[in-house]
Amino acid sequence: MIFSIEGSTSTLSMVLLKNNLIISNKSIEITNELAQIIVPAIKMFLYENSISISQISHVAVGCGPGGFTGLRSVIAVVKGMIISNENLKTIGVNGLAALGMSVIEEAKKKSIKYIISLVDTKREDVFIQLFKLEKDKKLLFPFRSMGRTKVLKLENIQEYFIQNSLIDEDVLAVGYESYLINNNSIKIKISENIIQVPNAFWIAKLAQLAIDKFEYINNTDIVYNKIEPLYVRSPEIAKKI
Repeated sequence: MIFSIEGSTSTLSMVLLKNNLIISNKSIEITNELAQIIVPAIKMFLYENSISISQISHVAVGCGPGGFTGLRSVIAVVKGMIISNENLKTIGVNGLAALGMSVIEEAKKKSIKYIISLVDTKREDVFIQLFKLEKDKKLLFPFRSMGRTKVLKLENIQEYFIQNSLIDEDVLAVGYESYLINNNSIKIKISENIIQVPNAFWIAKLAQLAIDKFEYINNTDIVYNKIEPLYVRSPEIAKKI
């Protein structure tokens, strides 16, 4: 069984996944410091579902990019769980990839070739990453990253399209203010998803895909065998946060 948790935005989400089926999910709006509520929230979630730590094989964690405080709190708590429960295994997941995973079926139905995922930086710009859909079912994931996560002001999105040789009709956008991408020069498809932030369910789904081929995880920009915050800005900036 996978316990998945994501807290890089203003919502803390948790999911229990077994045999690729969702057992339970819960989302909590973060109104206070996440560090104050995360441990009681996890305990209550497991208690409500009559699940003990011994029944969980893997903990999948959204590693960002996103809010530094939320990422740090979630990862610290999960590392504490691992110390206390040596049999638990951890999988770190790129939150932007989880956003992409949430629209994979929508993208296929619309014959989309690329997915752009966006997360708010809280600094008047966005974290952005480009993914290309893959048709080969033998591959680990249904898409691959087309470069590392970047920080971008949406007013510069046209330059991003030029740099990546993107054609409007080939692109589906999902995430924070993705609708703002469309302007006089760019007209792309915007996801119809109700949830436009990384969510523990899709963190768990990506982790599930990776579990059977765990030895290959370090070779991706999507899933990792270590849980550490995914920093995009320079270390100097990160240290000042």
